[in-house]
Amino acid sequence: MTLLKSLFCQKGKDNRSRYAVINTVAYVSFIALSLIFSNSSLLLIFSLLISVYTSSLTTLRRLNDSILKQKWFFTPAVSFLIFGLLIVTTQLSIFYWLLLLSAISSSVLLTYPSKKQIAYIYGYHGPINIIKRSSGNTYQQRAANRVEPTIVHNELLSTKNLSEQSTSTSVHNAELPAFNEGQDIGEVIRIYTLKHRVLFATVFALFLVTIISGYFYSQSNQAVFSEPNNEINDKQKIPTRLHAINLPDNFSIMLSEFKGVIISWQGDTNEKSQFWSQASAQGDSSCQSITFNNGDDVRTLSVISNETGEFYANFSPLDTKSIVNNVAFRGKFTLCGYSFSLKGSQAVLGKHKIYSELISY
Repeated sequence: MTLLKSLFCQKGKDNRSRYAVINTVAYVSFIALSLIFSNSSLLLIFSLLISVYTSSLTTLRRLNDSILKQKWFFTPAVSFLIFGLLIVTTQLSIFYWLLLLSAISSSVLLTYPSKKQIAYIYGYHGPINIIKRSSGNTYQQRAANRVEPTIVHNELLSTKNLSEQSTSTSVHNAELPAFNEGQDIGEVIRIYTLKHRVLFATVFALFLVTIISGYFYSQSNQAVFSEPNNEINDKQKIPTRLHAINLPDNFSIMLSEFKGVIISWQGDTNEKSQFWSQASAQGDSSCQSITFNNGDDVRTLSVISNETGEFYANFSPLDTKSIVNNVAFRGKFTLCGYSFSLKGSQAVLGKHKIYSELISY
């Protein structure tokens, strides 16, 4: 529990290893949760806030550890939040690449070493004691029982260590002339980056332009494919209409060559268009299904009209028997905003050889 509390500490210090682990877990957790809970905006926002908050606090502790100005805190934290909100609101996978920029800005702090030689516990140093008391008592007992070496012995050891260190340093410098003694690898990377900052800035700009271009390209494609196509293509195959019979309330029922029901009626428009298509799920929502007065709904495959204003609602062959029985025994139905009475429909259907075989008495 104390280890968990240390994740939310503001006054402590994190070394580079702990900072890298916490940031990695924060980014990976948000990406994984955003993919798993993509249909829940509330969970997405909650996971983003937790990830940003955890990453921000470890950034703050890393700044304390490196004794850097707190203004560094805003760059990785704000960029993580902004890019995360773009992902949550747009649900576009291209914006996941922007998290790489935020991660790179966070990784800059890895190039700064700790400024003080302090004892870290799991990479943390601060007011929260994350060691169990029993472990602390054992440590204190061992420290109390330890016998310190004498001053003379310390001086001999120091002299010997200095001699060995001098020899080791000369050999080390002979093997690696490009590095100075005690030079930190993070410092080397940062100096190299600053030296070639124009190149890195150009790569960064190109990467950002690529992401933005990809976003607008995807939006333009989406607009093209989402544009409703009300006009019927002349080459589009229209089902063959067979066994048409007229029912009392000015509508007709017929079958396609695949035994699918087609219901026709005279509308109040004189244009050739497609009002609904199940394949694209686009069009007039009132044409999605036929609704009978007992509450039964049957989805349409498509609803089209011709130049004379005649509407044709096409249904799946799997629903043929259900529709015919509802037309025979129910009181009325609604479709595309039109309402039709079914009074007398059973008698008309019962006299037809094809439809009478579909009716279940």
